[in-house]
Amino acid sequence: LSGAARVLGATQPTLGRHVEALESGLGIALFTRSQGGLSPTPAALALLAQAEAMEAAAASLRRSADGARSE
Repeated sequence: LSGAARVLGATQPTLGRHVEALESGLGIALFTRSQGGLSPTPAALALLAQAEAMEAAAASLRRSADGARSE
């Protein structure tokens, strides 16, 4: 979680809260927690393609908004 927080430019506690909120909202565990860190659950792996599609859609939306602002 600490490594992911560094990559995302966030703090570990903030990222941990976001993960917990997402898990709570979805009603499923996305990660198995251990001393070695986090491992994705089968449920997380099953949702990965949809999450990646959402990320791509969000990036497209940002690009469209940037283009609209520059016009």
